[in-house]
Amino acid sequence: MRERDPAAAIVKVRGAGADSRGMKRRELMLLTLPAILDGAEPIVGRWRSVTTTKGGIGAVYDFRANGSVAYSSAALVDLEYGLEGQVLTIGGQRVGIGWHADGRLQLNFGQDVIEDFSRKGEIVDAAQPLLGEWAGRRVMAGRKIPVSMQFRAGNRALMVLFLKTVLGRYQGGAGPWTLTLPSLPPRRVVAGTGGLTIAAAGGDVHEFVRL
Repeated sequence: MRERDPAAAIVKVRGAGADSRGMKRRELMLLTLPAILDGAEPIVGRWRSVTTTKGGIGAVYDFRANGSVAYSSAALVDLEYGLEGQVLTIGGQRVGIGWHADGRLQLNFGQDVIEDFSRKGEIVDAAQPLLGEWAGRRVMAGRKIPVSMQFRAGNRALMVLFLKTVLGRYQGGAGPWTLTLPSLPPRRVVAGTGGLTIAAAGGDVHEFVRL
């Protein structure tokens, strides 16, 4: 799979001639540029499993435009939260909340347990700075693991603990795609109206939605 360079496309637009042929070429490049910037295929991006085990363990796939994929075994926890002043109540637990000068979020769980989070993506609502996705690390079993916190409107939150991550590849043009991961049988990935389905040959089909 060959990754296209948006910058190269922009250079071509600027270099087009001023004659009618050049103008048509420029218009064509401008029309195709958004598709290039959005990613080569609809599979590109992060996806989470719809269902989890009884212990809340599911899977997250991060498909990149260059044909690589990161697969993570992850704890996926849907939570309800509320915010009153400097106190965040999430999943029934009260947590102190603060902000660093550079915009990072700090959560104080007490007993010297403090976690810092950096925003991922753009600000959702300037009047509600907590909304959006935040990335940090949490100490579990003596090691730091990546954690994502997504605070959404309607006082709903999603916590994702990335327990183990391996890298693989996928191929298939516009899909279906064949996914290969170390020490695992190939998996087939199909895009549907509601998301993706992923299954190994003869195995159960699992549904995924965008994370």
